[in-house]
Amino acid sequence: MSELVRLDDLDALMQRVRADVEARKARADARIVGGNGAEVAPPPLDPAQLRYTATEILAHYDVVFMRAAYLSLLGREPAGEDAARFLQQLRLGQISRIDLIDALAATDEAQARGARISGLRRERFLDRIRRSRLGRKIVALASLARSIPRLASEVRRLAARVDTAERKAQQLERRLEEEHKAKTESEAQFSRQIEVLTQKISELERHLGGDVPSR
Repeated sequence: MSELVRLDDLDALMQRVRADVEARKARADARIVGGNGAEVAPPPLDPAQLRYTATEILAHYDVVFMRAAYLSLLGREPAGEDAARFLQQLRLGQISRIDLIDALAATDEAQARGARISGLRRERFLDRIRRSRLGRKIVALASLARSIPRLASEVRRLAARVDTAERKAQQLERRLEEEHKAKTESEAQFSRQIEVLTQKISELERHLGGDVPSR
């Protein structure tokens, strides 16, 4: 597999896939925070709490995830240049959602708020696995495994088309052989008829030549 898939190409592909996933999964329900900081959709979680789980935050994507991370760790909606930069980096696949949580958790604002998120250690481990060389290979193999049924169906369809084409070619070949055989027999019969006619003409000439009186 390593000979068929270049890791550099796979890295670029996975970055594009992650960026596309981050941008699309929340497209149906994501609501962007207004330019003045006023929220335009209900918050994805209660900012009054100080205890959260990684699962409830990571259940969201794109803008909704950004809001969940900011509300849980900072107690406020995402706003400003930092939030815009984080969102762009998420969409480009330059950082993961775990990276963003860790970056927010390390700020003085998060430390002062004192919110805690349980289950992050496990999610960090899984994130490292997904982004490691081994993880990328596993993802590539999983993607290949998912495509096998479709490829098998395509192979069967192509095999059926090839089989049909082979049968038609065999039928055409038999037809050409039959036509060639019929033509050969027709030519042979015509040659025999010409030969018989030539013999009859010769016999007639001899007969007529014998009947001519001599002077």
